[in-house]
Amino acid sequence: MSRLKEFHYKFCPIVRSIFVSARKNQTSWEECHGINFRPTNNLQKVTLGAGAALIATLNPLRADMVNALNETTGLRAAKMLHSKMMNDATGRQILEQKPRLTSESLSLTELAKMEDNTLGKSYWSWLNKNGVTPDTRQNVHYVEDPQLAYVIQRYREIHDFYHVLLELDIDLLGESVVKAFEAVQTGFPMCYLGILGGVPNIPRHQRNDYFTKYLPWALQTGAKAKLLMNYKFENMLDENINDLRNKLLIERFDEWVLKR
Repeated sequence: MSRLKEFHYKFCPIVRSIFVSARKNQTSWEECHGINFRPTNNLQKVTLGAGAALIATLNPLRADMVNALNETTGLRAAKMLHSKMMNDATGRQILEQKPRLTSESLSLTELAKMEDNTLGKSYWSWLNKNGVTPDTRQNVHYVEDPQLAYVIQRYREIHDFYHVLLELDIDLLGESVVKAFEAVQTGFPMCYLGILGGVPNIPRHQRNDYFTKYLPWALQTGAKAKLLMNYKFENMLDENINDLRNKLLIERFDEWVLKR
């Protein structure tokens, strides 16, 4: 067999299977988006956005309102993120393959068996501590463009990894701090609103630390860190979480405070 035929025989099926797999994932997302998309005109978007902003401000833990606000106000930021991802090898791969993060795709039962200090075990422990699963993330409803809808969906599905890497729980303080980090990372108006919008709901005894420590740390760290949208955390679960923080240029809060 000639070298050309041998190469074709060995590698073309592999390349073809990768292409088919990527195409299948993309088709699955297209189908999912088509099922969940809810057409709205400009007036409806403004009304929905205003209502969502009010409710999300009063109760920042209302995920449905936070999501609706992001979808109706975040298209410009989503376009910017899409461009940044297309200019990065891994980001471009994510946009082409459109992977979804679910309890099944992440194999939570296997994560529980991983070594301590791995990203996977830390993620699993965080999910259990906060009583959530990857399946609690809602699908995008109000973004017509499937590509931009996926950018927002991806952001939504890796949100819990932001919490894990920043070592913050799902509470009013934790969500506000994560939103500050995400604001400078993503540019989503919803995240900027979350910086101040959630303050009245933060327990009074935590507010001073929020403004003097947590908020400056989150803004500085978010600006310094690499764009997390360009990382496939589902392929990095066996990495040491502290090494990963160093790779992503995420400085831990306690270390940042000691340097002040």
